[in-house]
Amino acid sequence: MPFEHFLEPDDGPFSADAVAAMHERVRAQPHHVWPDGAYTVYASTEERDAADTSGAADYIHAIVHISPERVLVATVGDPVADGALRALVEAVQARWPSSLYYGGERVSAESLTA
Repeated sequence: MPFEHFLEPDDGPFSADAVAAMHERVRAQPHHVWPDGAYTVYASTEERDAADTSGAADYIHAIVHISPERVLVATVGDPVADGALRALVEAVQARWPSSLYYGGERVSAESLTA
């Protein structure tokens, strides 16, 4: 079961450049893109290649869904994949004012790998 976190911009929606940069960063990881634009992020290309991507997201792998209003970051306890999501959040927060939330509470990026 994933642990859903939301990265939200502090001052209005993320810019088109910010959204494009986030997509680029996620696509640099082993991943699969679903029809709705969400990404499943895998720990390795071997894991990605072995995954069943014929249906819907399986919710046992990390998921990212990027939009200008918020970024869904769903961790699953995989240190490699969750670490990639933490690095994404840290990179976004370093460039664009934004806050990470879990269960309505503001949390740090470190919580993604705790």
